[in-house]
Amino acid sequence: MCDECDLNSVTTCLKCSPDLAVLIEGKCLCKKGKYKNVLSGGSYTCSNCPINTYSPYHENNNACTECSDGKYNDEEGLDSCPLLCHKFCSKCSGPNRNECSECKESERLVTLVGNTCECKSGYYFDISSNDCLPCDKFCGECTSLTECTRCNDNQGTTLASGVCKCNNKGYFEYNEECVECHDLCESCTGLSNTECSSCKGGATLTEPQTCSCPPHQYYDPSKRKCERCHASCSSCLGSSNTECIECLSPFYLDGASCIAKCDPGAYPDDLLRRCLTCDSICKDCYGPTIRDCWNCKDDYIKISSGFCLPILCSEGTYLNDFAQCLPCDSSCRTCRGEGIYNCIDCAEGLAMITFNSGIQRLCSSYLEGFEMNSKGEFIGTLIIHQ
Repeated sequence: MCDECDLNSVTTCLKCSPDLAVLIEGKCLCKKGKYKNVLSGGSYTCSNCPINTYSPYHENNNACTECSDGKYNDEEGLDSCPLLCHKFCSKCSGPNRNECSECKESERLVTLVGNTCECKSGYYFDISSNDCLPCDKFCGECTSLTECTRCNDNQGTTLASGVCKCNNKGYFEYNEECVECHDLCESCTGLSNTECSSCKGGATLTEPQTCSCPPHQYYDPSKRKCERCHASCSSCLGSSNTECIECLSPFYLDGASCIAKCDPGAYPDDLLRRCLTCDSICKDCYGPTIRDCWNCKDDYIKISSGFCLPILCSEGTYLNDFAQCLPCDSSCRTCRGEGIYNCIDCAEGLAMITFNSGIQRLCSSYLEGFEMNSKGEFIGTLIIHQ
């Protein structure tokens, strides 16, 4: 490339081949758009950069730089890449989508397929916008907005005639998703078992849009179907005899249990199949009123008409723990128990006195030092005369 050398220095060039190099500080450097091409025998020449490469400086590099950053050129010997690739390409040989050698990073694009940057699953290439556009909401893959080839991974979708939609069996559309129906609904319009069109899991359509378990069965969410109640239950919430709502004959409902015999204080109602509470004065009974006692509670006595009546003692007597009427102390007209300190009213000629700060009371004729209060009681200190 050096046409004329300095006679005093063979490494200093005075004149370069004008088509290949330029003279800079005594050296012949390849022109822009060219690279140092080493020939046989150790000599070299400056050759044009191949298509889609470039060399922007005067230098003796052994190779040109490859075009990148979405640009290319289509001639040899250029010092730049002035042309734009398709917007999907980071490297290319032409302006079209199928002339790519490397794709740009994008949530819509996948790696290179052949020489084409393809759209990711869930997107399709739209010619009019020259871009990847999203498929329909339920499509996993598509060729256009109206032509699905595979449904997305959302359970419950089905493909029919190029359209992905919610499966009519067991799913309904809500907030652009396919949502599973209630376990008892085969088809539905909502989440609950009152929004069903048809039933499954042993359930039947008992009311408009309502799927319910048959009689003597309950819905088990762990098994997602109807299961049988306990043998004593007519209806129930679970499989045991402590989860009953109603009972079968000969059992009666007590709380949530079906039992053969009601506990004391309750009676069996054959119509409701329930144990109902006796009247408060009955120890046990066969009905709800005071006429229906089998036996009376303490302090009550059953008379011939069937009533339980309170035991009443005559004046001057009191009822002991054995339902006996015993005489009060002689100082009492009426009393609540045995002795002088249980008087309620005093015998004739005596007055009620209160002493020991109101703790004790008795009937006495000794009133010295006592004062009468608003209740007619005498209050003071008890002085006993000898």
